[in-house]
Amino acid sequence: MSTYGLIKVGPYTVARIEEGEKAHLLAILRDDAMIEPDDDGLAEIAFRMPGHQVADRLDVIGVDQATVFDALRDSITFEKGWNAENPRHMQLVDPRRTKRHLLDRLDGPTWVEMARAAATASGPLDQTDVEWLLGLLSSLDYRLALRLSLLAFPDEQVTVTLSDRGEGWLEERSETIASDSLLVMQSLGATYSPTVVLTEGRTDAEFLSAGMSILYPHLTDLVRFLEFESRPEASASALVKSIKSFAAAGITNRIVALFDNDSAAADARRGLDKVPLPQNITVGRYPDLHLARHYPTLGPPSSDAPDGVLATADVNGLACSIELYLGHDVLNDADGTLRPVQWTSFLAGVRRYQGEVTGKAAVQQAYRDKVAAARRNGGRPFPYQDWSGLDLILRQIIHAHNETT
Repeated sequence: MSTYGLIKVGPYTVARIEEGEKAHLLAILRDDAMIEPDDDGLAEIAFRMPGHQVADRLDVIGVDQATVFDALRDSITFEKGWNAENPRHMQLVDPRRTKRHLLDRLDGPTWVEMARAAATASGPLDQTDVEWLLGLLSSLDYRLALRLSLLAFPDEQVTVTLSDRGEGWLEERSETIASDSLLVMQSLGATYSPTVVLTEGRTDAEFLSAGMSILYPHLTDLVRFLEFESRPEASASALVKSIKSFAAAGITNRIVALFDNDSAAADARRGLDKVPLPQNITVGRYPDLHLARHYPTLGPPSSDAPDGVLATADVNGLACSIELYLGHDVLNDADGTLRPVQWTSFLAGVRRYQGEVTGKAAVQQAYRDKVAAARRNGGRPFPYQDWSGLDLILRQIIHAHNETT
C-alpha cells in the first residue's frame, strides 16, 4: 500500500498513513488546525495541533491510556517471539543491555519513561534509541501509536501531512475537510449501532420490545427501545422534549420517534414544526389501522344516555394508542365484542376529540398473557393470535430510515 502521509509528534515520525486511512485520521483533527504545507509538487494538506488537544480528542473517542497500554503489551509480546526466532536481530542497544533485556521489563509506563528519557538523553539510552522504541509501535493502529507517543511527549506539537499522490482528491479541498470527515466517520460508526426507538410511554416500549422478540427475534440486537426509567414523564409532550434533547446532543445513532396515532399526539407534535432535526432522527406516528376504521366508540355521558351512546367511527388519528395495535384477540371483552373507545376531551389546537380504549389495564394484561404463551411456544406466535397491528409498527421502525419508504 502507498504512504499517503506522516504523523509527527515534535521531531519524531510516529506513524505513516496508508491508503484508506485518510478520512479516519482527518476525523480526529480540527478544521482550524489546517496550515500551509511545504510545496513539493504534490497536492498536500497539513495540520498542526498542540499535543494535549489531540490527546484529549483521542481520549474522548476511546483511544485512552489504558487502551494503548494494552495494545503495546500485545506488540511487545509479538516482538519477543520474533526476536526469539531471529537472535541475530538482537543487536546491542547499549554494551550492557540487549533488546531482549529491555523487552523483558518493558510495559506501557516503562515505555513512556524510557522514550522520554532517551529523547532528552538523560537516561541509559541515547537519543537514537527513540527510533527503536517508536519502532515497537509500527504494528499498532496509527491512533494508538499517536496516543502512546503523546504520553511520552505531551508538550510537543502534532503535525499531520497528507498528499493525494496525484489522485486529485485534494484538488478542491474544503476548509471543512476535517469536520466533514468526522461527520462521515460518525455516520459510518453508527451503521452497526442499534437503532434507538423513542415512544410516548412505558408500556409502548415494553409492548413493542416484546413484539420484536416474537416477530423479529433476529433484529433484537439492532433495535433498542429506550428504557423508560430514564424519562420520568409519559406523554406526547415528554416525547417532544426527548426528541429535542437527542437532536441537541448530536447523538449519531439512528433514532425513530413514534407518537401515538391520536389527537393528543397530533397536538403535541406541533411543538416540532420549526425544529430542525438531523437526518438520523425520524419522527412519525403509529400507522393507520384497518380495524380502527369502523371501531365502536362511546360518547360522553348525558342525562339522556348516562352510559354514553355507542356508535362506530374511524378512530385513526383520534384514539389509536398502543393498545389498539395489540391484536383483535386482546381487545375483545368477555362477551367477544371489541372494547369501545371512550371519547374524553376536545383539543382546540387540532380541533379533534381525544379518545381512549376502555378497560385499558385488562387489554394490557391480555397482551402480556399472549406474549407469555408465544414464548412458551418456543418464541413463535400461535396461528390464532393476532399480531398484525404490532407488525405494522415494527415494520415502520425497521424501514424508518430507508430512502424508498
